[in-house]
Formats: sequence, structure tokens, C-alpha cells
Amino acid sequence: LWRSPPPHKVRRSDGAPVQLEKPPNLREELRGMGEAVRHPKLLLLAPLFLYANWFYTYEFDSFNGALFNVRTQGLCNAFFWGSQMAASVALAASLDDARASARRRALRACAFVALFGAATWAAALKVHVMFGLDRGASATSASRLDFLDSGGGFFFPLLVYMCFGAGDALVQCWAYWVMSQLDDDITVLSRYAGVYGSIKSAGSGIAWALEGFGVSPSTQLAINIALFTIAMPLAGYVASTVGQVRFTQLPPARDDEGADLSTPTTPIEEQGAVRQPS
Repeated sequence: LWRSPPPHKVRRSDGAPVQLEKPPNLREELRGMGEAVRHPKLLLLAPLFLYANWFYTYEFDSFNGALFNVRTQGLCNAFFWGSQMAASVALAASLDDARASARRRALRACAFVALFGAATWAAALKVHVMFGLDRGASATSASRLDFLDSGGGFFFPLLVYMCFGAGDALVQCWAYWVMSQLDDDITVLSRYAGVYGSIKSAGSGIAWALEGFGVSPSTQLAINIALFTIAMPLAGYVASTVGQVRFTQLPPARDDEGADLSTPTTPIEEQGAVRQPS
């Protein structure tokens, strides 16, 4: 790396200089962030963004920490993150399905996230009541579930915890994807991602603070369900607007020798076009 030339000295194979995009100055960046924060569709997605990390406090502390003993918590976490990886791969395959329009993919994925999340929280409520999770840290280690000693009673709570992991990935992957449909400018999209990250981090911090102030696990569970219930219809509306944008045709892409690299266009709206901000 230390032998690499400065960017302005880099040349293509035909001798043409590499074009470097000038980054926005501080004033432009602040103005752009202000526009991102006020974007109507990001405002509609704000409850989903807030929910996207809020649930960690309940899932990790009130559920996994109170329900399982220490060695079983580690095993459950392995299943949690494994489920998250599997769900993200599956959702990505659906969202990248070029046979369907962007709007159809957005709505289909949003509906699945909503149904999956509703089923998961219903099952979590059943486990919460069944095992009396409001006891929290007061539960003795001996009373907590163990993957070897608890028999079949261990598997249903484990399945719910795995669904927590999958649901986490589904919400966050869908949120990033739908934001990518709002603009084609990388700089603008990076600001949208910043808004998303800020709101979800705030949600996580508030949830942890509430736990520190002694808010019960039942209240945390109710807040998560309420946030999810509010967020998903708004997200569904945003999904329904995907694809309702103007397009500017790009000139054909060419390699260093001038050969045309463009591919034949298809009826799908993303092919060969740049979306204008919706």
C-alpha cells in the first residue's frame, strides 16, 4: 500500500486519468443531512428504525438471560446468530429476484417480515407467561433451563430465540434495501443510512436505560410489540410506493478500449436507469 501512487496520478490502461468525485464540504453535508432527516419516507420508517435495535434488551436480558443457565445461553446465542445469517441470505435472494418488479419485491418481503414478526412475538408472549419471566435476575440458576437437563422443555424457547435472531435480520436487511430504492446517489444513501443508524442506536440506548431504571420485562415486551405494530403498516405504505419514481437513461457503459458493456434492457424498472429522489 505504501508504494501506491497518489490518486491524481493513477491512469487507466488508455492513459486517461481516473476521475475522482469531489466530496461535499461541511455546509453541503449539513444541508444534505437536514434534507435526509426531513425525508417523508424516512419519517414514515422512523418507528421501524427505532424498533430495529430496541428488542435486544428484552431478547438478551429478559429472555435469554433469565430463561437459560450460562452454558445454555451460549448455545442459544450460537443458534440466534446462525438464524440471523440464514434469514439474511434468504431475504436477500428474494429481494434480488429480477423476475419481479421492485414494488412487488418490497411488498412481498414486507408482508413476510410482518407475519414472521407477529408470529414470533405471539410465541414469545406465550413463553413469557409460561415461565414467568418477570422474575428476571431473581430466578435461581438451578431453576433455569439447561439444554441437557431440561428435556423437551428446552426446545420451544430455543425456537423462539432463533426466531428473534431471524426477525432481527429480516427487519434490518429489509430496511437497508428499501432505503436503497429511495435514491441512486451514493452520498444521499449514505446519509439515509446514517439516519437509520442514529435512530436504531437511540432505540437501543433507551431500552437499556429503561431496564436500568427497573422497567419490568413485561413492559419491555409490551413496548416491543407496540413498536412493531405501529412500524409495519407504515413500512407497508413505503413499500407500496417503491418504483413510483422518474428515470434518467444512462449512456452505455464502456470499457477502457471503448467497447460497449451495457446489457439489453428488461421491463424491470431498475435496469439501465438512475432513479431520481422520490
